[in-house]
Amino acid sequence: EYSIFPGDRHKVVAVEIVGNTYFDDDTLRERMFVTPAQFPRFRRGRFSEDFLRRDANAIRALYQTNGFRDVQVETKVEDDYDGRDNEQAVLFFVTEGPQWFVSDLDIEGVETSTEDDLRAMMQSTEGQPYSDLSVATDQDTILGFFFNNGYPDATLDVTATPAAAPNQMVLKYAIRPGERQYVRDVLISGLQTTDAALVRERIDLAAGDPLSQSSMIESQRR
Repeated sequence: EYSIFPGDRHKVVAVEIVGNTYFDDDTLRERMFVTPAQFPRFRRGRFSEDFLRRDANAIRALYQTNGFRDVQVETKVEDDYDGRDNEQAVLFFVTEGPQWFVSDLDIEGVETSTEDDLRAMMQSTEGQPYSDLSVATDQDTILGFFFNNGYPDATLDVTATPAAAPNQMVLKYAIRPGERQYVRDVLISGLQTTDAALVRERIDLAAGDPLSQSSMIESQRR
């Protein structure tokens, strides 16, 4: 048995963003769920505490991805807005802070040709905005590159330190590929009703290939 007491229904009459200069309102609103009343889709607007938190996090993440490490996003809900009962305004206050950039990127432990391949795939490069998300993405990209080229024991250490210049970061990626491993043979067992050839043609690995994590996962899936 559920006893529901909904209370008064409110209408979102205004959604305002204050303090943003790097991104305009339209760019931020594209990522937001809280919506002011508009005809015909949202006659009373769209609002919930969960939407409010998600929108604040989305705005914060967008800034952080673009180098604003210290960005702050605060929210405020004004009920009975402008003296009108059950009408509310939702306010987002953005404090951008300084934008940080990557001043230097040093990659250790690999040959020059491999380093060139890695740099072409990475998000954190000299002169680009610095963000922890970009660094984490680079970690996945680098390790994925080695895991899929026969280096299942590859490791990566990341060091990020402030540079001498203000709002600049120095990145260092220290890679230890480990020993390269190859496929000696592909064995299939456990089959009772399925022909082995039918299974084998769905396996992307063959004797002599570098051991590839993605090829093993894809073969399992297929």
